[in-house]
Amino acid sequence: MHRYLYTGVHDSGQAVTGEIAARTRSEAIGLLRQKNLRAISVWSQPSRLGLIVLAVLRPHDISLFTAQFASMLRTGLSVLECLGMLAGRLEHFRIRGRLELVASHLRNGESLADSLAACPSLFDEFYCRAVAAGEERGTLGRALSSLARYCEQTYAVRRRIRGALAYPSLFGGMALAGVLFLLAVVVPRFGTTFEALDAPLGRATRIVLGTGAWLNGYLVPIAGLVLAAAAACTMLGQSRWGRSFARRAGSAVPLWSDLQRKSRSSRFLKQFCTLCENGVNREEAACVAAGTLRRRGDSGCSIARQERCARPKDGLSGLLSRSGILPPLLVQLIVSKNDTESELPKLRDLARFYDEEIEAAVDAFSSVVEPALIFLLGILAAGILMALYVPMLAVSGSP
Repeated sequence: MHRYLYTGVHDSGQAVTGEIAARTRSEAIGLLRQKNLRAISVWSQPSRLGLIVLAVLRPHDISLFTAQFASMLRTGLSVLECLGMLAGRLEHFRIRGRLELVASHLRNGESLADSLAACPSLFDEFYCRAVAAGEERGTLGRALSSLARYCEQTYAVRRRIRGALAYPSLFGGMALAGVLFLLAVVVPRFGTTFEALDAPLGRATRIVLGTGAWLNGYLVPIAGLVLAAAAACTMLGQSRWGRSFARRAGSAVPLWSDLQRKSRSSRFLKQFCTLCENGVNREEAACVAAGTLRRRGDSGCSIARQERCARPKDGLSGLLSRSGILPPLLVQLIVSKNDTESELPKLRDLARFYDEEIEAAVDAFSSVVEPALIFLLGILAAGILMALYVPMLAVSGSP
């Protein structure tokens, strides 16, 4: 039996939250129906070990929060009631803590968009502007539903990219670990044997034996440095400077730079369509989407700054051209005077096209990286083995 957390609405209209024991999620929903409760959200209670994994915030967590928030608003609950229930029942502790801060801003009379802007690490400029548009038009539930759909689509693309790159990364890591084990553990034993046999050693053999002896003598400090470097890279990758450096480094790789360009174009089109669907005018939607991608990882998220960004001095065409996010033909399509509503289906089709192109680019990148890793590691392993076997053959062939 598993423990499930749920949020539901009674037949009388009263919102209820709690826990229920069931084998599966479907069984939990059925048990709630027997209690005259209409389930809004049902999710498994995380284990203690799972709390370690929950320390890393995923885009799927924001998507789940947004979808549950929209579902609860459609039942007639107030924003504060929804946030209070979600803060007590969401799995990710970072979101729970930020929701308490958002609720405190709401109690002080601020709008939901300005309250969400107080947590820029979770809710970027695009998210805040879409919520603000929903509040202005009285369609907050619809705005949150469109945001949840955008977050889920973005997460799906990222998941496919990571899945395609998982095998080359795992293979390269295991192969490198095998080579290091060969150098640090196996090679020093050959050195002892060569000394006992007084075998003649060539330059390549001396280099391999010296590298193996060095790794064997400093194995523990090296392992500590590798773990510390991995932790530092992980923390640096979550910072604005680290992401900017990774993008600049990736742009130097031809296939990876093409993947980044298509990913930016896809995200821009999805954000632009989402904002336009919620009543944001074309120029402001394009400026917010371009600014979010250009300043990704920025620590600020204020609606006032977005409104200033929405009126560039050189016009919308100049902003999009300088950003380099879209090709010139798409820039002309967005800045054209055609009806925005009629253009949105075309732009969404283009976003799906870019997603398909991303998958093709990832397949091309992995198809190049994988054989390159196999070739390089094969050459390295063959060189080590040849450096070790040549002195043995010299000794066995000597009179």
